[in-house]
Parts: sequence; C-alpha cells; structure tokens
Amino acid sequence: MKKRLLLLLACALLTACTSTKPEKAGEPSENYCNDETNAGTCGLGGMDMSDYDGFQDRDNVFVKSDMAEAIQLFQNKKDAILYFGFPDCPWCIEALPIMDESAKAHKKTIYYIQTRNKNKKLLYSEAQKKALFPYVDAFLKTDKKGEKKLYVPFVVVVKKGKAIKANIGTVEGHDAHERKMNEKEKRQLRKIYDAMFE
Repeated sequence: MKKRLLLLLACALLTACTSTKPEKAGEPSENYCNDETNAGTCGLGGMDMSDYDGFQDRDNVFVKSDMAEAIQLFQNKKDAILYFGFPDCPWCIEALPIMDESAKAHKKTIYYIQTRNKNKKLLYSEAQKKALFPYVDAFLKTDKKGEKKLYVPFVVVVKKGKAIKANIGTVEGHDAHERKMNEKEKRQLRKIYDAMFE
C-alpha cells in the first residue's frame, strides 16, 4: 500500500513539474511601415499571435523574442530567422500567415521581435537600434533624408551571426493602405520566403 501511495505521489509530482510547450519565442513606403516614426498607420506549439487581425494559427512557428535577444544572436554567432514587426502594421498583417506557412514547410522557427506595443510605443531603445544596425546594414532602407531606418515587416535570416538574406515589406507594388495583396502577390511573397528559409 505504501509503495502504491509513493508511486502515485511521485507521478503527481512529475506531472506537476512537467513544463508545457514553450512560448515561441521616416516616411511609409509603398510596401512597408517605418517602425521608428510609425508614419502612416502602419513548430514549438506556437505563441499567441492573436493581436494580428485574422491570424488564427495556434500551431504557428513563432517564438517570442525581443531586441536584446536578437542582438545576442548576432553577437553569439547563432543561426536564426528573425521577424521584426507589430500587430497594427498592415503589411505585417498580410505577411504573417504567408511567412508562417513557408517556415512550416521548411521546418523553421521564427523569432518574433515585436517592435511596438498596442499604444504604438517603440519596444526597443536607441542604443539597441544602434547595436542592431551594423548586423543588418546591408538590408536596411533609407528614408527621404538618406538615413537608415527600421521598416517592418523585416525578416532576416542569420547564419553564424551574419545576416545573409532579408526581406522588407511584402512585394514590390503592394500598398497595404490601399488594398490587400492579390493571389499573384501572395504567391510571389511565398516564393521570397521559400527562397529565404530553404
């Protein structure tokens, strides 16, 4: 009887200590939002991405991250796919499900760095931006003054701490303030992500 009781107690303790699935961690242009000024109105179980209008995939590829972790991935010469964006960015809303589908097809996980909160306040500091920019400089776009800016959605493939591929926005010619992507543009964006994630 004592052995059974001890066995039941041990099972209960082990079950209580088992973790659940980890939570996955300028001027607007024609196909992206300026994340610094907000000009315009712009497989581990999946993190809650319900703030993105219409995105319902609970088994998505996104892992919650932040700017500090993104910088550390570069500094520590890691491999990763990073997605910088925020739920109110109309380009991000359209890109997210396509990004998710492509990453799933290639069995990739994407680190999600939310760049703005619900009040549209930046979630990273000027110092963090300055630390990140040298790593992604080749892929950044400039504003009308010629200054490099963080435009979103910004998806970056990192290999051994180096940004080797990136995409800003959706596809050329798409303005999310005016219309949603058509099927041809969705297929084009999928091809972009597939080429990045393979």
